[in-house]
Amino acid sequence: MSSTIPFIDMNIRLNLNELSMLKNGRKYIIPCQSYFNRQSRNDSAKKEYERISNIAKECIGKHQMSITDERAKQAFGELEQMIQELYTKPLSRKLYRRAQREYRIVKRLQKLIRTQSDIIIRRVDKGEGFYLGRKTTMDFKTEEYMNKTEAYQVVTTDQCPLMDILRSVENLLNYLVKHKAITLDRRKKLLPDVNKLKLAYLYTLPKIHKPGIPIRPIISGLHAP
Repeated sequence: MSSTIPFIDMNIRLNLNELSMLKNGRKYIIPCQSYFNRQSRNDSAKKEYERISNIAKECIGKHQMSITDERAKQAFGELEQMIQELYTKPLSRKLYRRAQREYRIVKRLQKLIRTQSDIIIRRVDKGEGFYLGRKTTMDFKTEEYMNKTEAYQVVTTDQCPLMDILRSVENLLNYLVKHKAITLDRRKKLLPDVNKLKLAYLYTLPKIHKPGIPIRPIISGLHAP
């Protein structure tokens, strides 16, 4: 089981409550956040229902099932009611105090990171804990790695190759359809969603278990063509 104890690689003052919150790890979610949002809980419940129901409707539609028959109407009605109850149900005093306390701690940590531009917070390599260090140090190690490997390129806005890559993918899929290697339906499923399209990018994780804290390069290709 990996440790979630935060690794702090810079001079930064944190109180015990803030350290304890970071120790929870990156997967921890503070409870009942909707009770402290500026948006009303009814509006939050409505927004959450729309998000979940849209995902469900899209999935149902892909399987050629009805989203307007009686079963679907009943299911979506029950889903809306359940979400509304979850968002508006009164909290016990103990849970409310805990949620309020943790919400304030997270807000203080966010303000600290936002106001000190040289702080960077990352997930540690091979672990669930947080790394807090200097952004300039991580940037230097990343640039050093890029120069050493010569496998990456800094892309500016005016030279982004994303659309060229997309056209290449489209041409390949069209070629496969033309030669009956795939069906039109398969082409549609393989074609990237232009509304979610992103260029693959490099980010790094600190290897705190090794001397000198080297970095592990990670390529994020989610939504990349």
